[in-house]
Amino acid sequence: SVRKRSTGAIEAAKRGALAIVIRSAGTDATRFAHTGQVRYDDAVKWGKLSATENPGFTSTLRYLAAAHTAAGEHDEAKKVAAEVVRREPNFHLGNYLIPFRDKALNEQHRARLKEAGLPE
Repeated sequence: SVRKRSTGAIEAAKRGALAIVIRSAGTDATRFAHTGQVRYDDAVKWGKLSATENPGFTSTLRYLAAAHTAAGEHDEAKKVAAEVVRREPNFHLGNYLIPFRDKALNEQHRARLKEAGLPE
């Protein structure tokens, strides 16, 4: 069900799970919908947890910076972006391959990272 798809990962994490497997019910064009639900507060919360659990994984920090930007938490987004640059001094958006199939999502994510202060 849609409810299980939208809350399943959160409920599984609360119970100590590291992952959840959900069979897709859509086509390639719609499979991303249940993971990109404009729940930015949740994205920030889980992004912070992931960054704590995986401190060397800077990809998590990039997603966290974008989530902060989307949530309107611009000062926090800039702090996280500064940490990305500190850890990856040669990082810039020009070479960053964003993994979304949907071009609009790619552009939106890139714009949020730019707004957070990551260099082009």
